[in-house]
Amino acid sequence: KDFEKKLLSIARKTQTRITILTTEGNVLLDSEKDPKEMQNHSDRPEFQQAMKNEYGTSIRWSPTLEEYMVYYAKLDKKKNIVIRASFPLSRQKEEPIGDSFFSLTIVMLISGLIISFIMAKVLTLPVYEILRFSENIKEIHNVNQSIIKRKDEIGKIMENIRDIATRTKEVFEREKVTEEEIDKFIEMISFPIAIIDAKGDIKISNSHFDSLFDIQKEKGFWWEKIKNFDVIATIKNIAEKKESIEKEIKIREKFYLCKGTMLKDNNSILLVLIDITAMKEIQEKKREFVTAVSHELKTPLTAIKGYIETIEENTENPENQEFIRIVKHHTERLEKIVEDLITLAQLEKENPDIEMKNVNLVKVAKDVVMLFEKKAKEKGIEITLKYDEIPEIKGDQFRLEQMLINLVDNAVRFTEQGSIKISLSYEKEKSMVKIEVSDTGIGIEKFHISKIFERFYVVDKARSRKTGGTGLGLSIVKHIVLLHNGTIEVQSSSGKGTTFTINLPV
Repeated sequence: KDFEKKLLSIARKTQTRITILTTEGNVLLDSEKDPKEMQNHSDRPEFQQAMKNEYGTSIRWSPTLEEYMVYYAKLDKKKNIVIRASFPLSRQKEEPIGDSFFSLTIVMLISGLIISFIMAKVLTLPVYEILRFSENIKEIHNVNQSIIKRKDEIGKIMENIRDIATRTKEVFEREKVTEEEIDKFIEMISFPIAIIDAKGDIKISNSHFDSLFDIQKEKGFWWEKIKNFDVIATIKNIAEKKESIEKEIKIREKFYLCKGTMLKDNNSILLVLIDITAMKEIQEKKREFVTAVSHELKTPLTAIKGYIETIEENTENPENQEFIRIVKHHTERLEKIVEDLITLAQLEKENPDIEMKNVNLVKVAKDVVMLFEKKAKEKGIEITLKYDEIPEIKGDQFRLEQMLINLVDNAVRFTEQGSIKISLSYEKEKSMVKIEVSDTGIGIEKFHISKIFERFYVVDKARSRKTGGTGLGLSIVKHIVLLHNGTIEVQSSSGKGTTFTINLPV
């Protein structure tokens, strides 16, 4: 409408009629009449000339105005329109010809500029309509209220936008319900739990978690809210390694089992903290009891063993010798159990008595091999040691030696033929020393592998009793490895031997 006013203003000032036509001859705009009431102009001489030569002129009688008119038309190929200007022939007679054509030229130039602007508006108007429509449905709740009046291609685009917005709204509402259900479910859980998204934002947490870390309504990023060093380290490890991690931590005089895992669908982290304070107290009491009983048993067992050895030396009767051998065997086994219980109790203490010094693992391994060479030879087993040049590590030499003794002792007891191989290597990139103890023994079924580090867990009870096993050796090994911040893995299958792999930091 603004442009129509400008066009009418120019037409009045120059006393010239201006008409804008499509290349088909339809009237888009006219300075004197409503385009809807006007006929198609494709048969007009000036229009036909303009379509052919880009310019056209004619003088003819106008039934509408009842006088002769001078017409001038110009084709604008870029805009795909025809601009026509006209004025009465009588004015041509009244005015000098130069002035008349000068006025006509000015009109055409001005009209061209105006029409360019109008056409820009005509072309961009649908875009603005789409923009207004999209603004209207930007808020999800306005989708259904968005009415489409247009029936052309622009209207079709609007319909598509509305359909997409409607489906988005449905998905949003479903997800909103699901999220509310998840929030309620998490809030019902009786221990601290939280979900941290890929950006580090605490997306969901229950009141137990918020209370533990003094988190108010504004949750924010985990590094801003969580101040416990062990929890921070756990989250970082999960994010870096993309694997589940489990660690005991202490927060305000309470012990928690901190368990975290990576949710693979969106790289979020699920973090759970279970209060194990009561369990730790019970374990501590059990340790104290076991330690006390073990120490009390150790003295009489030593005495019994001494008396048995004395009787054995002074007995010549073969039948009595056999009885003494059986009693001696079980006494030694009981003594070994007591020693292992005391060792385990010491290792499980909150602050175990370990002496960290520089340790040469090659020397430790050589001593262990020498210790078992005779026993292995008696069974026809070859025991070998292979090692690279490795650096010393910080550790307790006595405990590390005990760790290797238990592993090699197991290998010798459960291998009837073949070999036992011990290898030491240094992984410089990881700054880790790798220890492998492999045997060609009876192996371990997959079902048992996850349980072999538990106290008193025995795969073959009959064999264990026969060979003098206590069911505590591997549990001791695991505790020693953990005290040195290492890891232990097992690879085995029934009848095909076993390989224990230990990684210790340098």
